[in-house]
Amino acid sequence: MRRVAFPIALAILIGPRIGAVSAQEEEGSGEEEVLSEEPESDAKGDDAKGDEAKDDDDAKSDDDAKGEDDAKGDDDAKGDDDASAEVGGSAEVSTGDVTGGPSSEEQRMTLPQGGVLIQAFLQVNLTTDLVGKPVSLAPDIWYGVNDDLTVGLVHSGQGATGLWGGVGQGLCLTGEENGCAKLYNSVGIDGRYHFYSEGNLTAAADLGLFAKTIDPLALALKLGVVGRWASGSLALELDPNIFFGLTEREPEGEVDVVVSTNKEIFTLPINVLYAISSQLGIAAQVGATVPFNETGDTYLIGVSLGVKYMVSEKLGVDLAFSLPFIAGGADGAGADFRTLTLGVSYAL
Repeated sequence: MRRVAFPIALAILIGPRIGAVSAQEEEGSGEEEVLSEEPESDAKGDDAKGDEAKDDDDAKSDDDAKGEDDAKGDDDAKGDDDASAEVGGSAEVSTGDVTGGPSSEEQRMTLPQGGVLIQAFLQVNLTTDLVGKPVSLAPDIWYGVNDDLTVGLVHSGQGATGLWGGVGQGLCLTGEENGCAKLYNSVGIDGRYHFYSEGNLTAAADLGLFAKTIDPLALALKLGVVGRWASGSLALELDPNIFFGLTEREPEGEVDVVVSTNKEIFTLPINVLYAISSQLGIAAQVGATVPFNETGDTYLIGVSLGVKYMVSEKLGVDLAFSLPFIAGGADGAGADFRTLTLGVSYAL
């Protein structure tokens, strides 16, 4: 836009000034021809009169030039304001900037500098004979250190692995007798660094340190990348990542709902998002969890369907229904295990 708008603006400003100079030159040449035919006695007086006229013309030219320069300055200032508004508009925080949903026009997977995004996911187990066992609340907080780097305090599986449909994460609200291992037993620090944006594609590196359990402390290092392709109302997102267990690699009991190991695990969420309007979007996910140990007996495939509604530019609400273990080698895989996730996002 700027490469087109700025030359046009210059042509509008410079064109009238060139025309004014040409007219003044033609008028001046005509006056010189008339003055050459006047008697010598009147030449002195006419010269004085001409000097006064010249002074008036010079003053008028200075005023015109000043007015044109002022107009040019106003137009340039307006152009700068328009450019600033364009940049500012694209840099506004969107609730879809970090973890999915309708994407911002800027096509970045990070927040602008100083931007804050708060998310909370209410997770409900809908499995047969275990409805509401457990129910958990997983909050995530993201902060834009600069335009390229975003860091987050993460509790949800969506923020950690990119997979939808987890339960028992963050604050587990229903107690040990109803599916909770502990009230609070998992947290992580995650960082995203924007490194590529070209056309419809954008990508960010993803690095994190997560405590899958706090007691005992099962730490894992996360390495991944987040990519998005978008065209019009359609977007495709991939979030491949690997967790490397650092401590408690063979903990007693489960470290999460999916697997009971803290060894290396590869996760691949694939999301398809479609914006029906500026406020309403729908999404689907296919996600794979592939432990490196005994892969054939432990891998899992899950599917989810979701909808997102933007209440305002800052506030969004989404709902997802998931079958996290629809297929795989793990015991119990199938459609019986179901979850429902209600998410709320607010951008500051």
